[in-house]
Amino acid sequence: MIILNSIQLAFSKGPLTDESTKLFKFLKISNLVFTFLFTVEMLVKIIGLGFLKNQFVHVEAYFLSGWNQLDFLIVNASLVDAGMQIAVAMGWTTSAANFGALKSLRALRALRPLRAIQRFPDLNQVVIAFLDSFTAVKNVFMVFLLILIIFGVIGVSLFKGQFGSCADGLSSRADCGEENW
Repeated sequence: MIILNSIQLAFSKGPLTDESTKLFKFLKISNLVFTFLFTVEMLVKIIGLGFLKNQFVHVEAYFLSGWNQLDFLIVNASLVDAGMQIAVAMGWTTSAANFGALKSLRALRALRPLRAIQRFPDLNQVVIAFLDSFTAVKNVFMVFLLILIIFGVIGVSLFKGQFGSCADGLSSRADCGEENW
């Protein structure tokens, strides 16, 4: 289902899609179907594992897993998007533009392929190793910023605005005035 949904997302052109085409209507309906299926999957997992607490010692509760938290976020963002689509289709509002900031949640649909990572242990290990490397990368980035600041201060002190020019491109700094320099 995740692979089919990823293919469906790849065919979607977002706001540039012509709404009168059959492809747009198919993508719209398939998005609702995938949202429904992923919601059912999430609810079954919540019922089976428990939301925050599990009565079984050997099984982790649904919301205690980081991957399930990501899944929960993606599915709920899809539900909000589906709710907007249904509200427009039922005539409760004239367009999705009336939802304002909620429209930005549609971008979270692009995270749906990340759900596949949880299913493949090797890919899961690669992502965990990538995320664990951020601490070392953060330290290197901080040193890089420190060096960049040092060179920035040196550059400003050496050149002190010598590369400026007047807005007309012809006048000198004295003739141009500070407001046009």
